[in-house]
Amino acid sequence: MDTIESKTVYFTNYPRTKGAWNKWRENTPECCRLVAERAKELGVKQIVIASDTGYSAFKLMEALKKANLKSTKVVVDAGMYGELGPNKTSFDAESRKKLEKMGAKIVFATSAFTGMSRAVRWRYGTILVAEVIAAVYKTVSEGLKVAVEIAMTCADSGELLVGEECIAIGGTVRGVDTAVVLTPCNSFAFFDGKWGMKIHEIICMPRCRTPRPPSALDYETHKSAVNFVAYSP
Repeated sequence: MDTIESKTVYFTNYPRTKGAWNKWRENTPECCRLVAERAKELGVKQIVIASDTGYSAFKLMEALKKANLKSTKVVVDAGMYGELGPNKTSFDAESRKKLEKMGAKIVFATSAFTGMSRAVRWRYGTILVAEVIAAVYKTVSEGLKVAVEIAMTCADSGELLVGEECIAIGGTVRGVDTAVVLTPCNSFAFFDGKWGMKIHEIICMPRCRTPRPPSALDYETHKSAVNFVAYSP
């Protein structure tokens, strides 16, 4: 019988109040350190991280540098334009320039589980299959859903190689707290037996699932799921 033993780290220091959301960044440096450690052990050559401001991406680059993993490809999923309003992103140009100079690839693209599914929910109050799949991943952790999603999104963009293991990193509200070893896939091949999504290891995650507070746009959705007007003040 062939086996592999590896550790999983569980974060427990999660705030319960709205005013403490920013404290969720506290786990980011340790999450990135654990990723660098496991990447070195496994020889993983590609890592994808969700980072909508650049903060988490910089922490990952620092951790990889300390681990002397200079040849590891880093892909930063910076989210979608428009979530803060028409033509807007929270990822500033200066952070993008610095990260690209450090060797990271920055991806802005439609999120694999979101896109048109969110448009249908906001307009017609109907949940589509993609959002159901996302909700199931969230029962483990918000970050797991994010990790799987960005792996597909960046594979679809051509920045991640499908069929080759990578580490995907996601989080809850602020920073990152979940990292998994997986084999990414294109979104249309999600359930494919050979080329579909495969999750191999959980490196770290929150010990207790904490529901992610809704975004500003979601607050509007809650007021009127059917008559929602995006970007309204």
